[in-house]
Amino acid sequence: MSALLAALTALVLLLLLARLLTAALLLTTALLLLLLTGLLALLTLLVLVLILIHREASC
Repeated sequence: MSALLAALTALVLLLLLARLLTAALLLTTALLLLLLTGLLALLTLLVLVLILIHREASC
């Protein structure tokens, strides 16, 4: 009886751990995506500024 209880407890703990892991994974993925889009936006802005500076200098 106690072995069954221990197995059930282990199973529940594993399920909870899996839940936590997937939540953490989703959160990390979302953060990474936000970071990537932020970096892309910064890069685009930088390129635009460089183009503007180049155009001003060539005039």
